[in-house]
Amino acid sequence: MDHRLKVFESFVAQFNTWPGSLGHLKFNQTPANVSAIAEVPKSGVMRDYFERIDFSARPMIGADFSLQLYGPQNLAKAQQGWHTTEKEDPAWGWKDSFTVFADRNGDVLVFDRCDEHSPIFGSIQKRSFKVATDILALMGALQAGIAVQVQEFNDETIDEEQNYKPAFLHRVREVVGTVAGADVNGFMKFFFE
Repeated sequence: MDHRLKVFESFVAQFNTWPGSLGHLKFNQTPANVSAIAEVPKSGVMRDYFERIDFSARPMIGADFSLQLYGPQNLAKAQQGWHTTEKEDPAWGWKDSFTVFADRNGDVLVFDRCDEHSPIFGSIQKRSFKVATDILALMGALQAGIAVQVQEFNDETIDEEQNYKPAFLHRVREVVGTVAGADVNGFMKFFFE
């Protein structure tokens, strides 16, 4: 099995066992037909992602890494409110070719549908920054961070003042730093700042 497919299959299996997950993911053994969906790239890793993972059960990662995941059928709706206007500052890094594929309380993860390599960017109020070199690196970083949350901290990541425990943030930064292609600073900014 191709490396990409192994990563997708592993992510789906772990998503379905995480205590904070809502909905369900399914790995498609054969690629789904997503040809008619304009927001899906014609080729590359993001096309594989949308063809191989079934998002029909409205999946959402819960707890510290809360993230609503959008499948191909919901991509058009996910773009609402995220198109560029003449008033935007180009220094913010938002591109017309960005496609929103995940949402965290109004902040989004996007990929560039015109870039076959599909780096992943976090965008907070359309101010964009790199989170990972591609979806595979993002999945690895999420799996590593959630393992820290669940296995090392037993979901007790918040202190008495409702702030993340410094030891938790340190461990997440540490493990995400070992994931090839993860941008540790961008990942931490998107999920914890």
